[in-house]
Amino acid sequence: MQPIFIGIAGGTGAGKSTVSFSLMDAHPDAIAIVHLDDYHKKKHLVPLLHGMTNWDHPDALDFAQLIHDLHELKQGKTITVQTKNERFNPKAKEIGRLPMQITPKPIILVEGYLALHDPRVREFFSCKIFLDVPHEVRITRRTKFLDDIYQEKILIPMHEQYVEPNKQYADYIINVDGTTKEGVLEKVSAVVLKFLKPYAPHS
Repeated sequence: MQPIFIGIAGGTGAGKSTVSFSLMDAHPDAIAIVHLDDYHKKKHLVPLLHGMTNWDHPDALDFAQLIHDLHELKQGKTITVQTKNERFNPKAKEIGRLPMQITPKPIILVEGYLALHDPRVREFFSCKIFLDVPHEVRITRRTKFLDDIYQEKILIPMHEQYVEPNKQYADYIINVDGTTKEGVLEKVSAVVLKFLKPYAPHS
């Protein structure tokens, strides 16, 4: 069977990576993760806004490479990404990206703030999830770009322009505000694990 792709989107600090890793850790043989952050272009190719590198603009992401890799995974092929994810590359800030292989699994989670932005990417998804949380809550959880000017001039406007509208494409909008990490995981798991049933061994 071909893998089932599930998109998990939402603003920064909504818990996309945390939930995805928890699911993968609980079902390591069944779930793989593709992180949109690993598809950021090199800095000199990222657009500027107010004289700052705009990492939150869709043009900061290499969607063409992402689509190519999703096609490869769909065909059962292993891909190699250049990851900066601290889970797999804890010294990324010092040494830069490292190559990492992603092997197809029954379920492939594609997580990122703009996971539902590109219609070509959305076509892969059997299910689309949006983690919804107010900006005031999200920003307290943000671990990158802790810069008030970047937040005001880029992060907030980009979220409103490009991330928030993606709710319209979601099959499930899960409100994260006021919910514990365990509660959010339970809600997302209830959706994702339904897609594992076709792969469960028959008695």
